Amino acid sequence: MATAPPAHAAEVAGSTWERCQTYDPETGEPHIDALCFFDALVERYRRLDAYADVADLRQVMRRVGETPHAVETRIGVEVEDGRLNVKTPASEWRAGIARGLRGSAAAAALKQRRDLWLAPHMALKFTEEPVRHFRSGVDEGFTATDAHTVRVGERSMVHLELRSSGNEDTDPTATFDLYVNPESMLVEKITGQQRLPDGAEFETTLDITPIFSRTTPRPDPNESGEPTG
Repeated sequence: MATAPPAHAAEVAGSTWERCQTYDPETGEPHIDALCFFDALVERYRRLDAYADVADLRQVMRRVGETPHAVETRIGVEVEDGRLNVKTPASEWRAGIARGLRGSAAAAALKQRRDLWLAPHMALKFTEEPVRHFRSGVDEGFTATDAHTVRVGERSMVHLELRSSGNEDTDPTATFDLYVNPESMLVEKITGQQRLPDGAEFETTLDITPIFSRTTPRPDPNESGEPTG
């Protein structure tokens, strides 16, 4: 029998994703509206004042006629004072090289682009139009095409599929699958495939462990200063 989402999910996540779920009146099976769920996820990330996670990142580049090239590393993601910082084993080295460029708008933009490539879930907070700019190099943007509950190990998650919004008769330039903890409304796993302009296939897998989050409280409509009665 279908079950409703956890009663405390909206309180914990600060996002009322339950509005995105309906139930078939005959079978009782749940249905999650993918577009609505994506909007709720963006709302959740936009309201993060502070956040930290660690993630195991695996990236694989495939080109026809060549041996696939794979890179695995652990990254740390931090959001504080409205800024994104993604740490890698080479971060300190890069910081030393870039020290003379600090304060440069071009350097800051380049760093954020690199950080969002490593941690694509942060595009939900740090891009103006996340559905369009979720991934660098996918100019046509994305569409949230499917959302449903799945089991990941022993846990229930919501699987949200994003597909690049190109010609429906052709293979998409990119697809990204986000696995979201429905109680915290935080992304805990990402798998993605992207075709690069030179024809190479680029695969991304990110296993994310959120460590800390602090959320902007929702404004109380009764504290607007307007008479209530």
